[in-house]
Amino acid sequence: MRKVQQFRRRARECRVAALRSSTGELRSHYENLAEVWEKLADERLAFFVENPEPDMDTETERKRASA
Repeated sequence: MRKVQQFRRRARECRVAALRSSTGELRSHYENLAEVWEKLADERLAFFVENPEPDMDTETERKRASA
């Protein structure tokens, strides 16, 4: 989850840079970067929702029970 937070922070930084930019081309570039960072954050979050990490205690208990 740390990466998701980092990606979203970078997206915010790009949006701030876009607002401060004086040229339209540079502003567009920063806005595009922000969209990419947001997409990466969304995809990483979706991955972890679909693939939760196994509970290590439960795994240990299963191995003991099957032994």
